[in-house]
Amino acid sequence: MSTAADTLDNQSTSDALAPPVEQVTAATFITQIEHRQQEWDDLNAMGQAIICATVQRYMMIYLFECKTAFEAFDILRSVFGQDLHQSTSAKLSRWIQCTYDPKMKAQDFVDKWRQNMLEVQMAFAPKDRPSASFCYHIFLSAVSANPTGAAWVSALNTNESPLSLCELENAFRDLLAFVPLQEGHK
Repeated sequence: MSTAADTLDNQSTSDALAPPVEQVTAATFITQIEHRQQEWDDLNAMGQAIICATVQRYMMIYLFECKTAFEAFDILRSVFGQDLHQSTSAKLSRWIQCTYDPKMKAQDFVDKWRQNMLEVQMAFAPKDRPSASFCYHIFLSAVSANPTGAAWVSALNTNESPLSLCELENAFRDLLAFVPLQEGHK
């Protein structure tokens, strides 16, 4: 039979084997909350830094008063919608595949091509943007898809690539002046 002393001994032994019950004081609780808040603040700061590092400079105006990364992302999503999620490669592909369809008016083609080019330009950091020369050659290729445009391209001296986007704009105007003249001769 077990006696009261045995019961006490067994209880002392089981208490010794049980994990200690942590006394949570107000000070410990506050310290834990402060630690979790610091972890959250660090993650939030990292999120804000990533957002600021990956958006274009002109988008920063929307982010100046944001207090959290979630708020910054939510503002960008509401302002830019799907453009925020559209990949650079999709923009580049759309630009390169934009050609001067014979059924299309020259002005409509130039407007569409220019818009696609500007989207690509804005998708890259300034130092990584396609050069005016590259843009010019993509434009010549797009124009060549149309017989009238191909005639304009063959009349050009393609060794003289424009050195600036302003000169590319001159090529747009030149094409727009050439097309009505060619269509008048038909």
